[in-house]
Amino acid sequence: MCGQATVPGSHLKAHGQCNGNINTCTQTGTNGTGVANTDYIFYVSASNTSPCGTGSTGGPTSIAFATYCQTESSLDRPIAGNINFCTGAFSSFSSDDYILTVAKHEALHALGFSSGLFPFWRDQNGAPRTPRDPTTNLPPIVNGAYQYSTTPVMPLTYNNWAVGTGTISHPVNLLVTPAVVAAAKAYFNCSTLTGVELENQGGTGTAISHWEKRLLGGITLLILIFSYSNTGRGTTCTNATNNINPPSINNLGETYGPNSVCLNQGTKGWSVASSGTTYMPSHSGAGCYQVT
Repeated sequence: MCGQATVPGSHLKAHGQCNGNINTCTQTGTNGTGVANTDYIFYVSASNTSPCGTGSTGGPTSIAFATYCQTESSLDRPIAGNINFCTGAFSSFSSDDYILTVAKHEALHALGFSSGLFPFWRDQNGAPRTPRDPTTNLPPIVNGAYQYSTTPVMPLTYNNWAVGTGTISHPVNLLVTPAVVAAAKAYFNCSTLTGVELENQGGTGTAISHWEKRLLGGITLLILIFSYSNTGRGTTCTNATNNINPPSINNLGETYGPNSVCLNQGTKGWSVASSGTTYMPSHSGAGCYQVT
């Protein structure tokens, strides 16, 4: 299996079974032919499985999710991944444009923008950004998971973070690879910028694996790495010019304007009503919503 997808036998090598003793391994099956002249394989599936989530009405809360399944041995580059579509979540809110946007977003996760892959990122010369254990040639393991160093992701604490009751200490994580920093300096017109904040809300798969929505709103995950345009919309809730266009991709029902405030999506106690349907956005950090 690759995520939720069954991998054809022709894509696989023969299986080895060792039963705890490397000297008594036996081979099962035969080597498949593989896929020639291919850099990456996406296995696409459609299954309303547990990672889709369960909303208040019993249906899925996510349209899709993705994962990588295999990396190549020399440079740790992902070479196979799965995108699974939660068809039970397709509704009047899920226009074709929005589903395509979600598909692109999830593809970028499977291609490498994921907290699970940050420990394996390398620099432009192919050297690991996170030092490797000399015995295993793998990143260090902390609490059962591979841990990235401060070279790809740097922790930072703002000691005078303003809130309604005064100031607090606010810890964040910044993506600090050179390409990201260079593009972000141009995007924000800030020559002293150190890195770009990663999302600090949400559970596994949301926190650290997305840009901080307070700063970058719905900007595509890797736009800061590949390109920069000064025509992008802003993220100030009270500015109506920041409304998402076309409306068909505004699947989380955000509204920007004088009466809008920033709310943590997924927090109980509030919901959005649209086209006769009431729902509560989730898995997306924070967003701008009109209050009455």
